[in-house]
Amino acid sequence: LHTLITHTAPQVQWTDAQELAAMRSMLGAAARNMSHQRLQSRAWHGIAAALSRASSRPHFFACGGAAAVCRALRQHLREGRADISDEQLAKLQTAVMVAFSAACTNRDGRREVELQDVQLILQALPEHVPTSNFIKNSCRALGCLATQPEWQEWMRSRGVASEVVGALQDLMIKPHKDPSETAAAVAAGCFALSCLQSPGALLVAISFVL
Repeated sequence: LHTLITHTAPQVQWTDAQELAAMRSMLGAAARNMSHQRLQSRAWHGIAAALSRASSRPHFFACGGAAAVCRALRQHLREGRADISDEQLAKLQTAVMVAFSAACTNRDGRREVELQDVQLILQALPEHVPTSNFIKNSCRALGCLATQPEWQEWMRSRGVASEVVGALQDLMIKPHKDPSETAAAVAAGCFALSCLQSPGALLVAISFVL
């Protein structure tokens, strides 16, 4: 499924039943093999690729994807793993963040998010500065959560705006080899800062791309 999904051209149309079956299979594989890091990596990369199709998103939520990605985030963002390299772990964490970001765009998906999840993301941000895709999806998730009053209040009291700006500043020092990826991460950071209603921090972030 990983190979099929990640190598299928975007214009190829899947039936609704195929989309549902594929999502259910990948989420099931991820849930049954939490300690198998290589399988986790392939499953979450496949899920992340599937989520690029708008038609797959309803199936992700219908199959319990929001709860599943929160469990995966808690496991894979905590510490390093002995059975895969640091580079492979970073790619796995980024794939999980793609799915987590998608979960945060959904009202029911946001209900699955716990305080420890956001804390783990904030702890991981400084460690993933070279990974602009991780920063981009982290900021998107934080921004979506910040649209909820209770999350916005907590993030503002926690100084999350300053942490987002700090991650973006470091990213500009070590930008992605693809300038468009760096720009996308900065745009996501600006989205998070606007949702946090932090105009001063937002102006600083915008200055990075001027």
